[in-house]
Amino acid sequence: DDKKSLLPLASLMQKGEKGHEAMLYSINLNTSELTLLKGERMFRFMNDFHRRLLTGHIGSQIVALTSISLLLLMISGVYLYWRRLKRKFFNSFKINFQKKGRAFLYQLHSALGMWLIPWYLIIILSGLYWSYAWYGNMIQSFANVNIPISGKMMRSKKMKKPKVLISTYDLAWKIFNAQNIVYKQAILKLSVKNKIVNINYLNKDSMHSDAYNLISIDTQKRKLVSHRNFNKLPIGEQIVRSMSTIHSGEFFGWFGRISIFIGSILMSIFVITGWMLYLSRRKKVLNK
Repeated sequence: DDKKSLLPLASLMQKGEKGHEAMLYSINLNTSELTLLKGERMFRFMNDFHRRLLTGHIGSQIVALTSISLLLLMISGVYLYWRRLKRKFFNSFKINFQKKGRAFLYQLHSALGMWLIPWYLIIILSGLYWSYAWYGNMIQSFANVNIPISGKMMRSKKMKKPKVLISTYDLAWKIFNAQNIVYKQAILKLSVKNKIVNINYLNKDSMHSDAYNLISIDTQKRKLVSHRNFNKLPIGEQIVRSMSTIHSGEFFGWFGRISIFIGSILMSIFVITGWMLYLSRRKKVLNK
């Protein structure tokens, strides 16, 4: 097991797949055999469930529509709560646990909403980036960048084990190491069409897991083609390339990760308290 963990890793895609659908394989340099890492199929399954509910384009649209519905619920909630916000803004964040019944449910629902609205907005507005091309293009136009956005997933009934040109990777890796770059993680991606090996690598002080620097190597001419430093990119491009970590909260450090995690769990509280408030109000109307 210890020897296996020292084997180089390759991020490989099947034909028609996008970058986020790639899976990690360990490469045996002696036999050129590939071994799919444990857990990769599970992560692929969860990624497809999160993005498309395992139903392809239809599922993707359902996820997008629920995000928009949540946004509308938030806007309507702020509208209904607006009078209290204007009168006692800071008190709107407090929960009085001594209250009972409908009064407690109302305050719990609204106060939690005030704390979590910023994080829900981040989740929604970043998630829609992958749902609608026009929305993603709009964000890119604001950032003044043009980066391909992942489209719908191409499915295959049976996954074929990819083939890796060990000699090509080995040569690219030697050229990469010759640059004397201090890194904590590097992923090699081979473009067969252009005979170019792209190496995404993270520095030890990289902001987050999407803050990849990129080196492109022409293995035929045995030279470095380009070197892109993430920290030297315009701020707009940095944000667009960090969209995945913004969505997960990682962009904001552990505080962001934990806040997004707690907000996701507490979503059920809004469903329960909202439904209970509706039933309570409906009962009052019927009793009149």
